[in-house]
Amino acid sequence: AYTASGRLLNIINDLLDIAKIEAGRMEVYPQPVLLGKLFADILPLARVQAQEKGLMLEMRPPADPQIAAWADPDKLRQILLNLIGNAIKFTERGRVTAGAHIDSRAGQVKITIQDTGIGIPLEKQGKLFQPFVQADGSPTRQYGGTGLGLSISRRLAEMMDGSLGLFSAGAGQGTTFTLALPMTRAEADPAPPRGAS
Repeated sequence: AYTASGRLLNIINDLLDIAKIEAGRMEVYPQPVLLGKLFADILPLARVQAQEKGLMLEMRPPADPQIAAWADPDKLRQILLNLIGNAIKFTERGRVTAGAHIDSRAGQVKITIQDTGIGIPLEKQGKLFQPFVQADGSPTRQYGGTGLGLSISRRLAEMMDGSLGLFSAGAGQGTTFTLALPMTRAEADPAPPRGAS
């Protein structure tokens, strides 16, 4: 009953989020978000899921502790928890790695979530960010979920002047999601980076 109620709550929250986004009523409040601190906050939550499946979980924050993403901290946490949770859910053995690096030319910080899981067939990758779409849509699919998480995550990323994409060589080849956001530094003037709103 506890597990079922938790899943129901997640479904309700996803439906409310997508409804707010579609209605243009979702608000974001960007500010500098230290990625090292964010990774440290997320690690204990994600580690429990990984340990339950016997997976290795590695978090690699930027080498510079002052590197920050210009983002809404709650929305960024929501995106990362969704991406890491998905990576763990769709990986039966191996590892999940979350890392962040700087793209100086683009003025962005790029966060990657990489897994050694089931991968995504090439013909399904283009549709995966659409609401209610899942890689395995068959009646006998093994994995649960609403198919809303990735759609919500991409829309939130775009609302923060960022982007969310994926790469998978195909079924059984694992998946890498890349979240790109405007980069800033925590000690700098809190004015938004050029091009951000």
